[in-house]
Amino acid sequence: MKLKITILIIFCATTHLFALDVQTLHGQFTQIRQQAMFDQPQQSKGVFYFVAPDKMRWEYTEPSSFGLIANKQDITLLQNGQKKQGNSQHAVQAMVSMIMQCIAGQFTNNTQFDVATEQQTDQTIITLTPKKQNRRLTFTKMQITLDQTGILAKEVILWEKTGDCTTIQFTNLQVNQPIDNTLF
Repeated sequence: MKLKITILIIFCATTHLFALDVQTLHGQFTQIRQQAMFDQPQQSKGVFYFVAPDKMRWEYTEPSSFGLIANKQDITLLQNGQKKQGNSQHAVQAMVSMIMQCIAGQFTNNTQFDVATEQQTDQTIITLTPKKQNRRLTFTKMQITLDQTGILAKEVILWEKTGDCTTIQFTNLQVNQPIDNTLF
């Protein structure tokens, strides 16, 4: 479940960027997950890297080490510093394929989601709502907050079918800076 949420967040946070000719992006994130079964929210931190058109790495560094590397069609899981092939390779590849399609500029033409945009003085808020029930989707609504430039995602909020909520805040974003190819 954590992997699916991560992939969807990457999809939403990077889609708008690559339609605007951003070739690389990396930064840090803080994820706060509020679950009904826990009294206190759970917090994770990590780093992410993206190279157009088909490479990404999303890695949790705190409180434990876990992540995902997508290099074209190859999907690798990271667990405690070790690389492993994903158990649900086909499902993960399908999700990564959806991400890549959106990065290629097919985000607003996506037939799976209703897209609403709200412009505020210092930010833009994009809300994605699934058009129909899809048992493979774990969320009911996703909100992406872009910075004042309208380019960089500074926050993503995911509301899940279970009532749980995940917020991801992005910091130290670096656009079009070299990224070491060995990360993928």
